Amino acid sequence: MTSDEHVWRQRLQKLREERAGEIYTLARSSLRAGFPSLAFSMIADVVRLDPDHRFARSVLGQEQFNDPTRREDPQYAGEWVSPFEKQMRSGAKPQIRHPEFGWIPAASVSRYENGQRPWKGDWISSEKEAELRRDFRNAWEIPSEHFLVRTNVSLEEGVQLSTKLEIFHAWLQQNFAAFFDTPKSLQERFEKAGRPASARKARPLEIHYYATRDEYQ
Repeated sequence: MTSDEHVWRQRLQKLREERAGEIYTLARSSLRAGFPSLAFSMIADVVRLDPDHRFARSVLGQEQFNDPTRREDPQYAGEWVSPFEKQMRSGAKPQIRHPEFGWIPAASVSRYENGQRPWKGDWISSEKEAELRRDFRNAWEIPSEHFLVRTNVSLEEGVQLSTKLEIFHAWLQQNFAAFFDTPKSLQERFEKAGRPASARKARPLEIHYYATRDEYQ
């Protein structure tokens, strides 16, 4: 990159940050004027222009996370994730979200992909696990940010359902913010933006997904 290109990139970045700040101020004004859904929708525009706008990220309920596995990557400067994802990816046994198997220990990915599954401190075949989990008392449990899916259909289908539920939840939150929060609670989210997040978290909604129609009776 030439010096001129670098200068122009810096100028563009400054303009984007200034514009993001203006939109954030407008979002707060919209909330005070009684338009909570409009205010919340503007936050998406703020982070689009300035991905590291910490107040907007805080309103969205996101926190800064530094992946220890990317510590040596000079291009990596951290990322914004939900408290749930931060918790899952942290600690002595970090997990990753596998597209087929959901949240599983990073160290166990190869076992899962080779058809092995954990069971009471040991490893068994995926076929054997499927037999055991037909009994809903042994159902698969797929945790996510807002839901806990329990199913005896299959792990993979449970993960697909969990993903769709989270996508739908995000859409509702984006377009109908006032349905999830009262104007007062939304105001509090803006007022508390940038402060340390509370350790208290809402209990996920438990969803039962049965293999047969009769089990829903």
